[in-house]
Amino acid sequence: MVVGPVFQHKPGACARCAHPLEDLNSTHVCKACGRPQPAPERTIPPDYFAFFGIRPRLRLNVTDLEKRFYEISRTLHPDRFTTAAAEDRLASVERMTLLNEGYRTLKDSFARLRYFLELAGVSRSGRAVPSALAELWFEVQESMSEHAESAAAKLASFEELFASTSRSHARDVEALEREIDAALEKAEAAGLTHSSDVLPLPELLRKLSEWIQVEIYLRSLARDVQRLKAEGPQCR
Repeated sequence: MVVGPVFQHKPGACARCAHPLEDLNSTHVCKACGRPQPAPERTIPPDYFAFFGIRPRLRLNVTDLEKRFYEISRTLHPDRFTTAAAEDRLASVERMTLLNEGYRTLKDSFARLRYFLELAGVSRSGRAVPSALAELWFEVQESMSEHAESAAAKLASFEELFASTSRSHARDVEALEREIDAALEKAEAAGLTHSSDVLPLPELLRKLSEWIQVEIYLRSLARDVQRLKAEGPQCR
C-alpha cells in the first residue's frame, strides 16, 4: 500500500535545455528557455500533490493551494504560447488540464479524502450505516401515508437525529484526518515512503475508507429527506 513518495517535489532539469529547475514554477515552465515542460506521464490516479509541489495531507491549507493554482496558471496558461512550437502548445494545454483537475479535487475536502485513498491504493470498504438512523428513516417513510401530524413529528425526530449523527461523524473524521497527517509527518521525518512502514497508518486508512462510506450514505440520505419534504405527506 503506497502513499506515493511521502514527497516534497524534487525539481530536476529542463527537458528542453537541461537547465536546472529550481522552484515550483520552473518545473512547469523553464525559466532559462521559457518553454513548458512535457506533461508528466499519466498515472492512475495522477499525482496532484506533486504537481502542486505540496506534501500529501488530508488537511490542506486551501488558501495556499489557491495561491499556487493561480501562480502556476499565470506561468502555464496556453495564451502565453500561441506562437510557440506545437509541442510546447500541447505541453501547456496538457499541464493546464492536470492543474485544473488537481485543483478541483484538492480544494474540496470530501473529494480530497476519496482521492487520497485512491492515491494510497486503498480499496473502498463497507461500514454498517448508523442503525438507529436507518430504522427511524424507514419509520418516517412509512408515516408519510398516515396523519399529517404523525408524519411531521416523525420527520422532526429524524432530522434531529440526523443532525446529531452528522455532527458526530464530522468530528470523528476530523480526528482521523489529524491522526493520518501526523503519521505522514512521522514518515517524512524517518524517510519512509510506504504506508506499511508507518504504523498505524494502514489501519487508519482502512478506517478512513469506512468513514467515507458513511459520509456517502449521509449525503444520499440528506438528498432523500429534501425530496420527501418537497413531495409532502400522502396522508389518508
